[in-house]
Amino acid sequence: MAWPGIISHIKRKVCRHTSVRYTLLCVPLLWMLFICWAMYYTQSIETFQSKRDLRDTFTHQKQMLVPPDIESTSQVALTNVIFAKKQNIKHGMVSTLKEPILEHFETGDHQKQISYHINSSKHVAVINRTISLQTEHPKDTGVFENQQRVPAPQYGKAVKVDRDSLPPEELKKFNDGWDNFKFNEFVSKLISTQRQTPDYRPDECKFPYDISFLPKASIIICFYNEAWSVLLRTIHSVLAMTQSELLEEIILVDDYSDIVMMHEPLEYYVAQVDKLRLLRMTKRSGLVRARLAGIRAAKAPVLVFLDSHVECEKDWLPPLLQVIVKHPNYAVTPEIDVIDFKDFSIHSAANNIGIFTFEGFTFDWTSVLPRIKKMIKSPADPFLSPTMAGGLFAIRKDYFLSIGTYDNGLELWGAENIELSLKLWMCGGGILIHPCSKVAHVFRDDSPYFVGKNTEVLFKNTARVVQVWADEYRELYFRGKPYNEAKYGSVLEQQKLREKLQCHSFSWYLDNIYPE
Repeated sequence: MAWPGIISHIKRKVCRHTSVRYTLLCVPLLWMLFICWAMYYTQSIETFQSKRDLRDTFTHQKQMLVPPDIESTSQVALTNVIFAKKQNIKHGMVSTLKEPILEHFETGDHQKQISYHINSSKHVAVINRTISLQTEHPKDTGVFENQQRVPAPQYGKAVKVDRDSLPPEELKKFNDGWDNFKFNEFVSKLISTQRQTPDYRPDECKFPYDISFLPKASIIICFYNEAWSVLLRTIHSVLAMTQSELLEEIILVDDYSDIVMMHEPLEYYVAQVDKLRLLRMTKRSGLVRARLAGIRAAKAPVLVFLDSHVECEKDWLPPLLQVIVKHPNYAVTPEIDVIDFKDFSIHSAANNIGIFTFEGFTFDWTSVLPRIKKMIKSPADPFLSPTMAGGLFAIRKDYFLSIGTYDNGLELWGAENIELSLKLWMCGGGILIHPCSKVAHVFRDDSPYFVGKNTEVLFKNTARVVQVWADEYRELYFRGKPYNEAKYGSVLEQQKLREKLQCHSFSWYLDNIYPE
């Protein structure tokens, strides 16, 4: 029998002996097999697409010098979304942290980038859903005039907002910004994170710098619960106003922040910016210990410390590095202009030096003293300063390490600038302020970081500094009472360091550096 005949015979037999019931049961089975095959095929396509997206993400990151800004459309301030591991930690004084444990996140950290970007679209969607993020470009930011959105003013001009005319939802954001940051965070969000800054330098400073002989610098920025727009403006100003040949890295040190924007959004941001690194303290440790962590991680021969609420102005770094090359045992600070904490306008604050008061051994500003003015031959000349504010300065890393950096017993914030100022002058170094380097800083009336502990912590830190460095003048501070080691901690290690460095007496400092 031919093959066509055989096939016909089989078909007739099957149709004759197969009931309708069995035929109906086979139909769902065939559909199930088809669905399983379709799911397997779709998963294979998604796996391929995910790998391609990951490759495209890294390619895109390498092409981006500055990423898009990420801005919250809702309340960016404290949102009560706190990581679970922090819920039982009190943000007060902590025990000595000589070797802080750190978490690292930086550009080029491929293992962590993979974990954050292998499903990048899903990751961004989660962030957007959690805190309502949106991409913000400079042209999108601005203020409203006659119900029309217009660009916010550039070059440090004021942004005015009529609080009384704000609708309830916007008024709440306005008030929350003040409560959480003690400056007008609402106005800050209206200003581009890449705004142009004014040039307040003397005319004698406005010339091209030869940077071929200057060393590279590591910029260290420590922060705790900083406003997102202000932190980004700080970072962008460093990137925009610093010659890339001089910038080794920007090291962000997070002192255990607990607001949302300082976590996943910041890590996502850091992963996209060249030369940007993020270190996280694993407990609230204070400015000194956060800076020590940054120092340990820094790769460049020169360290430059900046606060997290500043804006660098044109050619701010070369003058500082020139001084470091000429005076390797000196710390040098920029002239610090003022960012108004109410409207974020930038104002020049030239010809000021740092001093301190004897009653509280606290830092203060004053105009350049007549004795120092006589030493200045040109408006572009750096000049001496008895103390420095401490938030913004450059110093050689090897020299800073050789003089013991900071007293590790200082808690949170306060008096570390007085300690370093005295140590520099009394132990063979010095402090200069360079008028050709200008950095604007947000000065505010109150600190939002440790309300209630401010006086206690500052008094303890100052007591330690006075006990080590003020010699017989410590009586002016303690007023006849002995140093309370149980309360302020032992300073024996710092006293031994002073002896090892063969430092001058405090009387020498008063006679030669601050006789006024």
